[in-house]
Amino acid sequence: MVDGLAAGLDADALRTILDDLEAIANADGEISDAEQEFITSTAKTFGIR
Repeated sequence: MVDGLAAGLDADALRTILDDLEAIANADGEISDAEQEFITSTAKTFGIR
C-alpha cells in the first residue's frame, strides 16, 4: 500500500505532506516523542529524509 501511495505522488507532494504533519504536531508548541517518531518513520518509509 505504501508503495502505491508513494508512486502516486511526486517528491514535492510527499515533502509537503511531511511538512504539514510537522506543523500539525507542533501546533501546541511542542512535538512529543510519539509525534516525532511517527514523522521520522513516515519520512524513512517514503525515502524523503
